[in-house]
Amino acid sequence: AIDAFRYWSVGLAVMDQFSNAGWATFQPPYWSSNLISYVCGVIMLVTGNALPTLFVIFALAALWGGYFFYRAFCIAFPQGNRGLYGLLVVLLPSILFWSSAIGKDALAQLFIGIAAYGFAKVVKKLDGRAVLACVIGIAGTGAVRPHMGAMLAMSILLPFTLGKTRAGLMRTAA
Repeated sequence: AIDAFRYWSVGLAVMDQFSNAGWATFQPPYWSSNLISYVCGVIMLVTGNALPTLFVIFALAALWGGYFFYRAFCIAFPQGNRGLYGLLVVLLPSILFWSSAIGKDALAQLFIGIAAYGFAKVVKKLDGRAVLACVIGIAGTGAVRPHMGAMLAMSILLPFTLGKTRAGLMRTAA
């Protein structure tokens, strides 16, 4: 709750400065806590400065992350218990509670979910859009939490490069 209030407060300052300085308001670095404050400021430029609105938007981002986890599960395990997994990925207390507030966790869940979905599609069929989803997920996770982005990149690249390749050297190179 303290972090959420801080991000909202800094986002208010960003919103106020934007009316005077424009895009020059957004100074580097553009990752970690600064990124969340800037995202809050941009959202408040569009929706207004209500704290509950930010909570709803960040909770929806986390929910979308859960949806991407669910879609990745459906692709990776077509015979799996979709209903049970859907309930777990959305209603598990740690996922429901920690990622629903304004902060890094909601965006991290969204981007990790996008990366998992892209990877599940890449494993089934190497496709440019699936690779793009992986890259967006890894880059977004890296922007929110750099160490988690690095771990996510390794966890996707190692099985892909060291696993059995169906298409040979070109698939591994891609």
